[in-house]
Amino acid sequence: MNYKLKTIWTTRNGMKINIKDMSMRHLQNTIRMIERICKAEYLNELEACSSYEPRGDMASYYAEQAISEISPEDFIPQIYYNMKKELERRKNKERVEYAKSKLRNNSICQIYERIYNN
Repeated sequence: MNYKLKTIWTTRNGMKINIKDMSMRHLQNTIRMIERICKAEYLNELEACSSYEPRGDMASYYAEQAISEISPEDFIPQIYYNMKKELERRKNKERVEYAKSKLRNNSICQIYERIYNN
């Protein structure tokens, strides 16, 4: 799956912002909000499907199959994965900065940078 397609988030008030320009707190809160919304949508879909009462064995079988095929991942927007990737990139960058502050040998820091920035 190509996660580079959507990197612009539209805020509640309609402002468009690149996820790389979001503050760390805004990024974390947005990820949590998406998770809450997707969970609610998933549960609503399960409830709607399970409230249907099929008649007959075949209908029951196919209804159960349809319910079992519903996945929480079906409700997650693509930008969520980009946000998670950006959050991980920032955390890795923080680790590199921390390592630089603790390590004296600059070549070791360059190795950390290569590892965490890829």
